[in-house]
Amino acid sequence: MTPRPAFPYCLHVNRATRAIPALLILAALGAAGLDLAPPRPLVTTAETDPPAADPGIEEPAVLVNPGEPAASRILGVSPRVGLRVYSLTGELLQQIDVRDLIGVDTRSSVRLAAGNAAIAACVDTSGVLTFYRAGPGGAVEPITGSVRTGMVDATAIALHHAPDGPLIALVGGGKTIEGWRLTIDHDVRAQRVIQVVVPEPVVCLAASDERQTLYIGSAKGLHTLALTAGTHEPGIVAAIGVTPIRGVGAFDSGALGGHLLLATPDGLSLHAPGSFKRVGDVIRIDRTNGIDPVDPPGALATSDGAFGAAYPFGLLVAHDADNAPDRSNLKLIDLTPLAERARLGR
Repeated sequence: MTPRPAFPYCLHVNRATRAIPALLILAALGAAGLDLAPPRPLVTTAETDPPAADPGIEEPAVLVNPGEPAASRILGVSPRVGLRVYSLTGELLQQIDVRDLIGVDTRSSVRLAAGNAAIAACVDTSGVLTFYRAGPGGAVEPITGSVRTGMVDATAIALHHAPDGPLIALVGGGKTIEGWRLTIDHDVRAQRVIQVVVPEPVVCLAASDERQTLYIGSAKGLHTLALTAGTHEPGIVAAIGVTPIRGVGAFDSGALGGHLLLATPDGLSLHAPGSFKRVGDVIRIDRTNGIDPVDPPGALATSDGAFGAAYPFGLLVAHDADNAPDRSNLKLIDLTPLAERARLGR
C-alpha cells in the first residue's frame, strides 16, 4: 500500500508499504516463551547540517515519494530560516525563504487538478497556512494561495485525510484548535469546519487518518479529539499520565499500527493501541555511527514505510533540541527496533 504521511515538538506519521515477515517470526518466538534478547536500541543513520542562522527549533516532516520512497524528502521549518529540504542522507537540497514558520505536516496522495501529489502544509506564528507540492526531480514547489486562520498564537499543525474524506488542516494555538477543510487545485480554498477549546495550551498535534482521531500533546498530558461528524469533544486520556509531552505520533498501519509514540523530557515511549499502556522501558537515542546522542528528543516526524536499505521498516526524524547551539540539527533514525518492540510487546 502506498505510504501516506499522516508540530513545535510534534510527530508526523506515514503508513507502512510492505509485509514484515522477520518481525512476525520474532513475535512467534516470543509467544513460544524463548529467551529473546532485549529490544535493540534506536540507531542514528544520518544527520543534517545545522542551519547556521537558526540554532533553535527545526520542526520536521517526511514528504513521501510514493513511486520511489528512497527518493523521499525530509522537510524542516523554523521561524528565522524558513523551509529547508533534505535528502534521506541529511544533505541540504533546497531552501525556501518563508519566515515565521512554526509547524509543518504532509500527506503523500492528495487529489490536485493535475492528479494526485504529495503535499506539505506549513503554519506560521500568525496562523497563516501555506502549501507546497513535490515536483519533478524531488523539488518542492509552492502552491498558489494561502489561508489566514486568524489564530495569532499558532503553535502546531496536523493534516487529516480520512479514507474517501476531505483534506483537513488542524491548527492549534493556546487552548483553541481549528479545523479547515481544504480544496486544492489551481489555488487553495478553505472552510472552517471545527473550532474547539481544549483544557491545556496545545504543544503538539498528530492525526490518525484510519481512526479519525486527533492526538493533542500538552504540558500536562494527552487529549484526544474525535474527527467524525458531530463528535468534536476533547477528552483526557488518563492512561498516559500527566508527563509533559513534547511530541506525539499516531501509527495507522504496519507493525506499529495503532500504537502511539510520545516524546517527553525522559525520552521516547511507545504505547499500545486502545489501552495506551506503555510498551517496555523509556527509549533513548544514544550515540551511534559517530553521531552525538538525542537526549531528550525535541520535535519529531516519522514514516513507517520502507525507504530503501537504510530504513527498511521506517524512518524517524528527531530534532536534537538540547544539543549545543551550533550543532542543533535533525537526526535520521531507522525504525526497525521500534517495530520489533511493538511485535514483542516489550
